[in-house]
Amino acid sequence: MSDTISSPLKKVLVVDDNPDLRAIFARTFDRRHFLVEVAVDGVDAIEHLKTELPDVLILDLNMPRLSGFDVLRYVRENQRTKDVKVIIVTGNCIAMQAPEVEFADLLLIKPVSIVDLMTFAQRLIPVPA
Repeated sequence: MSDTISSPLKKVLVVDDNPDLRAIFARTFDRRHFLVEVAVDGVDAIEHLKTELPDVLILDLNMPRLSGFDVLRYVRENQRTKDVKVIIVTGNCIAMQAPEVEFADLLLIKPVSIVDLMTFAQRLIPVPA
């Protein structure tokens, strides 16, 4: 029996307003056998989170309509989503000093190594017993 049949695929939600980065991240996770969903901004991300919980959330901070900080706050304050692993991937160096980043599992500053992103994401996802 193959691994994909015996264990369900891990889910990732990629949230970034940059279409090129969204595509690169989504393609990378897809090639590593993740089920990939994408969101174009914070509002779209919250709509996804209301219907489907990812194992890991890849989250940009500076987005139109609703920031990544707002999405992170939503994730951590809701019982249903509070345990979702969150990796912030941002070009905003000042974000490192924002108190909200402590609620993320990891903060990566763009440009980010795709290999590192995948490695960190896979390490954050708990392995079923």
